[in-house]
Amino acid sequence: MPAAELPGGAPDRERALAALRNFIASTSDAIFGCDFPFSLPNALLRAKTWPDFLARFDHVSAEAFRKHCCNLTGGKEPKRKTDEESKTPWSAFNIRLHHQTYHGLAGLLRPLVRQDMANVLPMQKPRQGLAWIIETCPASTLKYLHWRGSYKNTGLGSQRQAILALLRDQAGLQALPSSIERIVLENAGGDALDSIIAALATAAALAQIDAGDRSGDRLEGRVYFRVRDADGGP
Repeated sequence: MPAAELPGGAPDRERALAALRNFIASTSDAIFGCDFPFSLPNALLRAKTWPDFLARFDHVSAEAFRKHCCNLTGGKEPKRKTDEESKTPWSAFNIRLHHQTYHGLAGLLRPLVRQDMANVLPMQKPRQGLAWIIETCPASTLKYLHWRGSYKNTGLGSQRQAILALLRDQAGLQALPSSIERIVLENAGGDALDSIIAALATAAALAQIDAGDRSGDRLEGRVYFRVRDADGGP
């Protein structure tokens, strides 16, 4: 469901983020996959640890955040190592993505980490009794499954339906209730489908983490994008 429909939620960003924070903090036996960059390239962090970077993430706006990064890079948009590996579409402060990065870090992760209400992996060690949060990227997952083509627009319901079939065949997606499938097919923006893709990648990540996988950069983070393949492996 949209964050605006969570208890205490509303369509405006501030209340939606507050509702999402409360939901995460109150669900201590869960793992959450979020589709926005959790960090920056090492050269831009200027911090010894990721929690230090997050604590100092005090830009006054998304525009100020992007300007700060562009000033440091001379206008270039370098990616993290994990972005290269997972083939994410853009740099964390790209013009198309900087709002999501800024609000995700400032409005979601920073308050949760500062108040010790969640663990963000792999930058922090997973602890029992706290929700775990990982970075996902539905676009990267679809590339991993060799899907090409757009599915985010009016009139592309057939493409969204084809992606659901692909997820059932190659990622272990179970049959959806008809009401949920209808929402996914009719949601032209693709957000409903993206949430399902992210959930599958998060489930696969949980299996890896439970098996002892702690890979990923403790500063730059890690994009968890793989899902179960056709042979049943993670």
